[in-house]
Amino acid sequence: MEDCKLPIDAMIDILARLPVKTLMRFKCVCKFVYDLIKNNHQFMDKHYEFRKGKSHGVVIDLQPDNAPWPNKVFNLIYKESECDDAVCTYLDLPNSNTRYVKCCHGILCLILCRGDLIGSDIFNIISPEIIFDVLILNPFTREIKALPFIKVPDKPPNRQCVEIRFGFGLSNNMTWKIIMLLSFQDANWEIEDSDGIVMVCSQVGNLWSWRQIDAALYSPYLRSLMRTGDFYFKGKYYWPKADNDLIWFDLDDEVFGKIELPSDVKNLLHYTVMNESIAVFTGLRPCTVNEFCTEIWVMDENNNNNWHKHAIIPSSDDIFRNEHFDPIGFWNPRGHLLVFSGRMDLMYTNFYDNDIDDEEFYFKPGIGPNLISIDLETHEKKTIFTSQERKSTLNICLNQDGHVQVCSDRSVDSNILWNMGAYARTCNESLKLP
Repeated sequence: MEDCKLPIDAMIDILARLPVKTLMRFKCVCKFVYDLIKNNHQFMDKHYEFRKGKSHGVVIDLQPDNAPWPNKVFNLIYKESECDDAVCTYLDLPNSNTRYVKCCHGILCLILCRGDLIGSDIFNIISPEIIFDVLILNPFTREIKALPFIKVPDKPPNRQCVEIRFGFGLSNNMTWKIIMLLSFQDANWEIEDSDGIVMVCSQVGNLWSWRQIDAALYSPYLRSLMRTGDFYFKGKYYWPKADNDLIWFDLDDEVFGKIELPSDVKNLLHYTVMNESIAVFTGLRPCTVNEFCTEIWVMDENNNNNWHKHAIIPSSDDIFRNEHFDPIGFWNPRGHLLVFSGRMDLMYTNFYDNDIDDEEFYFKPGIGPNLISIDLETHEKKTIFTSQERKSTLNICLNQDGHVQVCSDRSVDSNILWNMGAYARTCNESLKLP
């Protein structure tokens, strides 16, 4: 650094604007730069604030057609700037059983299941021993850390069904936390009430530990939470309910609350975050005789009961031609909507009754869909990815010592598995690892 004629403050400001991939190469320049990138939390925060407005990133979770329920597939789609091509990276998790991936400030929380969940993670009969392993991953720096596992508490007497939900976020006092919600209910639905348990894993220094908090007052909040569409936002974690209300957990005070859906919103599809506000977008609705559209509604931050219609996105969706248009979320702070769009086939299945066929729509193999980004101001549409393009795989595995590690990316030629019902969470690049 002695030969550097650039002022230190100016150099730090320049480095904070660079992509993580570039900074990873700069670590070997000198000890000062290495410590700045690896250990200086003020620099990490400054870098995150600069980059979240420049880069585009999203984690997409979905239930592929060829995978047994309740297993999911997770993909990270990312590009460093408007002019870069999008890269799709499949997250290859080291467990074939039920898993969850949560996202906050560019950090992923991977939750893997040891044990059997029968049917799905909604209203299961659970085996006596269900353990969830928890990993924290920075997909941009390729750093990973194993946290203490959590065993599902014993179910109360006469309670056989349980809803299990997770959350992950950063409190306003800068404490990372993981939340596990459990709602135990009667297997035959003969008892309408439920018993709720809330477990919280908090970071104190370099240590993480699980503890149970009092949830007696909040059992009604924990029932019938949706299995997708949850998100972190400004010190709270949110889960939508089956009745379209939005349940939140304050990561500072560790209390629950509720936001009601605006009465004017019809056919709600997802809650999400856009332009530093909570938003909802609807499923397709007829807006003219020959056209369908999706509506975007935004909540007033100072009044949870005040919502306004932000945008209307027209679509060429035509169920008679099997054209599909499925909004799944936003992937940058300025509000570019992501949708799946493509041709679909009608297939007949008999999941529930061998004598009766059900009609199901599937994307045609090898044809689609396309992942499209729509500018909400201009309605300009750009195809950023298709299911036929090459993708990379981020392998997460156990090394010879039994410790978790991230293996190098590898490119694969197989088609990317998309399906209806996907959900996207914004994931901006970060240098941190909690």
